[in-house]
Amino acid sequence: MKTVKEILSNILFWLQDTQFKIYDLLFLLVYGAIIGFAIWHHEPWSDEALPWMIARDTDWGGFFNMMFHNYDRHPALLHTILIPFTKFGLPYFSQTILNLLLSLWVAFLFLTRAPFSRVFRVLFLFSYYIIYEYSVITRPYMLAVALVFTIALIYSKREKYPVIYAALITLLFHADYMGFGLASGLTLAFFLEYKSFFKSHPRMMAAFLMMALNGALVLWIGHALPPDHAEYGSKMAFSISYLGKSAANAFFPFAEHGLHDVLRVWMATLAAFAVLILTFVSLINKPIPALILGTSLGFLLTVFTFFSFGDYRNHGFILISVVFSLWIACNYPEDSVEPLSRWQIFQRKAARNALIITSICILFGLQNVYYVYVLERHLPFSGAKGMAKVIRQLEKEQRIFEQGFVIVAPHKNSVGIMPYLPGVKFWSPCTASYAAYYKSSRAMGACNNLSELDAVKMTKAYFGDLRRVLFLFRNPLPPFFQDPDYEFRAIFYVSKAFGYWYETFFLYQTLPKAVRKE
Repeated sequence: MKTVKEILSNILFWLQDTQFKIYDLLFLLVYGAIIGFAIWHHEPWSDEALPWMIARDTDWGGFFNMMFHNYDRHPALLHTILIPFTKFGLPYFSQTILNLLLSLWVAFLFLTRAPFSRVFRVLFLFSYYIIYEYSVITRPYMLAVALVFTIALIYSKREKYPVIYAALITLLFHADYMGFGLASGLTLAFFLEYKSFFKSHPRMMAAFLMMALNGALVLWIGHALPPDHAEYGSKMAFSISYLGKSAANAFFPFAEHGLHDVLRVWMATLAAFAVLILTFVSLINKPIPALILGTSLGFLLTVFTFFSFGDYRNHGFILISVVFSLWIACNYPEDSVEPLSRWQIFQRKAARNALIITSICILFGLQNVYYVYVLERHLPFSGAKGMAKVIRQLEKEQRIFEQGFVIVAPHKNSVGIMPYLPGVKFWSPCTASYAAYYKSSRAMGACNNLSELDAVKMTKAYFGDLRRVLFLFRNPLPPFFQDPDYEFRAIFYVSKAFGYWYETFFLYQTLPKAVRKE
């Protein structure tokens, strides 16, 4: 019989093994089942609805105007991919299925091809970003992560297939601005490594130009907001704390939530910077991966500190950049002369310790994964789906739209309802028109801050007769509200939603007071 020491030694070897085994696919099945459960219960928020609405309701002129003027503050790749889905009449849920497939591809790649220990590969799959933020919430981020890891997969063949490699980096530029620094670092590294081949190998030159020109295009598109944008001219007050908080969130999301916020934030910040420093130390003799990581982190931390602090989903790309750089570093083998110098041993320990600290952060962060999954099970992420169901039921029972009813919706989060109601338009009091909620103009931005009382007054001034008006508000009408001509009956409301805590909806029908007295 094996001794306890031998059993523990075998377990440790199994955990540290970097080789993929066919039974590792069981972890992929578990991962797929978990995110499938969350996706089934998830109710998309307005941020998720916006790309779908842009793809569905804009003509090509409007689409290019939206994308090339940066109204949605995201590059156009996801929106472009969604156009066939919307034009062929596929349901809104198909967007979620697409994101699910991308998530499974990321998980499969990382589990089977990433050059890390089995324990890290498995833990990474179940980290907050991979098992929830990017996989369950349908935004462009999982598309960008899928491209990042696909680039890591073919990185060793970039010289053999330069155009394919360049095409993937080009797509990464257009996937999301959070991938811009990483794509820029890869472009610069390609130039430094292969510039001497450009004259003799036209494909190498073409590949570089493809990457560089698309990077310049995305930078030109995203460098500023148009003057008509609702957020044009707003500036973020500088705070050095943003630097630490964004790094902390990358490795330990929700560090600021708990009974000991200050202690948790400091510990998460120290852990994050320890990982970053150890990673750079491990890459000192590998300048190309170090350059790529430095470019990516430099871009991300500059954005988070000086331009827009962002959210967890943005900060997660710090972690993605670290993991990607350590992955491709394996393509630059060290000098194999034995014995290894003390410095080489120290560098290897630095890389290992960076992954150990990251693993510890992931383990502690599993409580946050459990937390959001419980909320997904018991609360709507958005009240949009429930409200859309009620509006469809009203149309089915009362034929409200055949009677000419108008839905007045002053707030931009109403876009979350629109994918469920094809053909139904919402009227905006601020623009006095049927709102194009997908365009964040100043007029629409002003309407988003409009009070419920002012929205009623403006609608009444425009339509006069409110008998065929349904008001869709973000907040309930105040109890002191009185109108001389109409009473407002609450038809349905969704007052609890956990996504961003304020995507709630209150639907009111107006009735003439004379009718009510009868």
